[in-house]
Amino acid sequence: MDAVELFTRDDNSLYDGYSLSFAVNLVVAIIFGIFLVTHVFLARRARQWLCLYLWGIGLSLEFIGYIGRVINSKNMDNLNAFIMQAVCITIGPCYLMGGIYFLIGQLTIVHGQKYSALRPVQYAVVFIILDFIAVGLQSTGGAILSSATTLSTENLGIHITLGGLAFQLLSTLIFQGYWYVFLYKIYQANKLEGDSAFPKKYESIRKSKTYKPFLYAISLSVVLIFIRSCYRVAELAKDDGKLSYDEIYPMILDALMIILASLCLLLVHPGIIFRKVDAKIKISLIECFRPREVDDIEMQFVDADNLSAKQLRQTL
Repeated sequence: MDAVELFTRDDNSLYDGYSLSFAVNLVVAIIFGIFLVTHVFLARRARQWLCLYLWGIGLSLEFIGYIGRVINSKNMDNLNAFIMQAVCITIGPCYLMGGIYFLIGQLTIVHGQKYSALRPVQYAVVFIILDFIAVGLQSTGGAILSSATTLSTENLGIHITLGGLAFQLLSTLIFQGYWYVFLYKIYQANKLEGDSAFPKKYESIRKSKTYKPFLYAISLSVVLIFIRSCYRVAELAKDDGKLSYDEIYPMILDALMIILASLCLLLVHPGIIFRKVDAKIKISLIECFRPREVDDIEMQFVDADNLSAKQLRQTL
């Protein structure tokens, strides 16, 4: 029995028996395509390079994944399209979270490192590493599934992928704990001392009209991605459960969650918030163990609108 026979042993068994909607998946793919173009435009203008790459990869994977579903809606026996959507849609949100981790590092500088349990570089390094471990497990599981020729090998791939999703779920949960404690501390500090409790250097960022919505948007995005991860774990761990037999569930609990999370981040994009800030973060494991008073992110105000292309390159 080859891989194609294994995955298509029953009608539409690639998708556990349910049919795909061409129109719905095409609309979702178009939405992610629009989000990708918008993100690249905003991130390049503000020179948020790490965020540009991580979110760019994440949105690209979502776009490619739903193109795979569009192809499968017309040809359910196309195993390559099935693998394309299964892998890309599974790991795409990991890259979106990676961009969020980097932004949280910036926000600890804007408000002051003393309010954060972790140093800025630790958000970027530790949680991105955890996410890449999750991506590695999910990709390995997907690769085993794509080449499986026996049911036992297929189950092995499923279990490894499930482990990667569960690992991602755990790391996101831990991150949320740190994030909400940080938000509570800056809320209390602002309540007692006002904005004077935070570094004056970044006062203009904190007082911008879009800054508070930006904090809410990040929080909501993390919750939405977490909900999606919970669904994927439940769906993959199912035993012929209902979650896998109706396309409405992945459309609402996966596609819609990531669309809303991406929309939140685009509406108050860091390219708008940090329009005149050049944020540089030292991505180094050694930095994680240096004294807390050492600055991790160096921000300097620049007028990006009035800089030439050559000058912009020199600021990198």
